[in-house]
Formats: sequence, C-alpha cells, structure tokens
Amino acid sequence: MVMVRLATREILLERRPPVGVWGGLWSFPECPLEADVVDWCQERLGLRVAIQPLWKSLRHTFSHFHLDITPVPVIAEAECAKAVLEGERFVWYKSDDVQRLGMAVPVRLLLTALTDDLLNYEDRNE
Repeated sequence: MVMVRLATREILLERRPPVGVWGGLWSFPECPLEADVVDWCQERLGLRVAIQPLWKSLRHTFSHFHLDITPVPVIAEAECAKAVLEGERFVWYKSDDVQRLGMAVPVRLLLTALTDDLLNYEDRNE
C-alpha cells in the first residue's frame, strides 16, 4: 500500500472495486510489489513522489487467508496533486475532516498511525 501524502497533511485514498477484498471501501492505492514505487506513482497517479522511511510490514488475517501489507509512505509534490482528481475513485483525506469514510480496520489503523506520525513530526520540528 502506498501511503501518499502532501506537505499539507492530506492523504490520498482510493475506493476499492465493488467486488473482492474490502469491496467498495476506501484504502491506500496498491502498487505491485515488483514495481518501482516512484515510477508507479508517476505513471498511474500522475504524481512525483519521494519515498519516506519505510514502515514494517503487517499481516491481517481473514477467516480463510492472510493478507500481508507493506506500507510505503511517500510525499507528493503539491503542484502535482491536482493530477489526482477527487470524486468517485479518489479523495484527498484530511485528518481533521468530519467526513467518515468506510474503510477496513487495517487501513484505518495505518491512516491513524500516519496522521499521528505527521503530527508528532511537526511537534518535534516547531
């Protein structure tokens, strides 16, 4: 999962297809493991990004299989953000938004951790 954020703390979420794992819920965009994340973000999302320090992988267990998640935090150049238009498929999520988006527990946990990390980083650097 690619955790794309802007310097303004907005975080890119993508609505998953209606069928399949977490159908119709909001999640971080998913990049194939073998892909170069920077190239993938440019080609698929139209965003120029820089990779941030990597996070540990985590495992989410369903009743019949395990899903291994590799969170990759990146920061996108703000002037490119308009390339990803909000709408049915994408949204720039703001942690202080009152909107409640449907998302799976692991996604919500990662989103909370990313938001907390951004707030703690800002507190350390003020």
